[in-house]
Amino acid sequence: MNINQHSPTWMRADHPIVQRYLRQPLLMRFNLLILCVVVGLFLLFGGLSLPMLYFLFSLVVLLQVALATADKVYAERAGSTWDLVRTAPFTTTEVLLSLWIASIRQLSRTWVMLFYRLLQGILVIGMLVFGLTYAEIPGQSWFLLLICGTFVIIAQPFAEMYYSGMVGLLCASLTQDRLNAHTFTVGAVLAYWLSWIALVLFMMMRNLNRLLFAHIAAAMLIPLMLPLILGYAAFQFARTLMVD
Repeated sequence: MNINQHSPTWMRADHPIVQRYLRQPLLMRFNLLILCVVVGLFLLFGGLSLPMLYFLFSLVVLLQVALATADKVYAERAGSTWDLVRTAPFTTTEVLLSLWIASIRQLSRTWVMLFYRLLQGILVIGMLVFGLTYAEIPGQSWFLLLICGTFVIIAQPFAEMYYSGMVGLLCASLTQDRLNAHTFTVGAVLAYWLSWIALVLFMMMRNLNRLLFAHIAAAMLIPLMLPLILGYAAFQFARTLMVD
């Protein structure tokens, strides 16, 4: 059974808009700088650098998806093909989501995405082990916490990339100036990223013996639900502006 046939059309690699951008290489911003920072962190902190590496790569991925998605709108406008795309036999929703999924598929071909997913899985597993070892979690809740952690490993990266992509679309729809759109996009992504770090630091500052199942679950589920809610709001706003 071909899973691709049962997925929404805008998610498929053979969608005309997605396929068009898959033929083009994704411009990797700050690629050499990222590599140098990774090497530097490992040399300075060793194993302690894993959480920092995850936060670094999550920021890189979110910015890359957001800026690449916004740039696709500007590329269509610059090539005077945006109106042609909008008159194609696709809904506005399908056009916008296909631009976003094209950015993710492009990034998925790079080592950055693979490293990001690997670090995210390691960090979530570490949180689970930490919680089951030190927190006051009853035995009957262990299985539920493991299910919750597995779901977060699978879904959270896509939730975060959904938020960043929708923010990119919204900023591109709000202004005709690419530099302003990039500035707004980076600011929105940084706001989410810093909020996520603040949540983790808050959890680390709590008394380890006082951590409950609700605390651990909230630390994993809030970063999953928040980007979905904010991303959906940004998408609906962008879709409204694109129609007008």
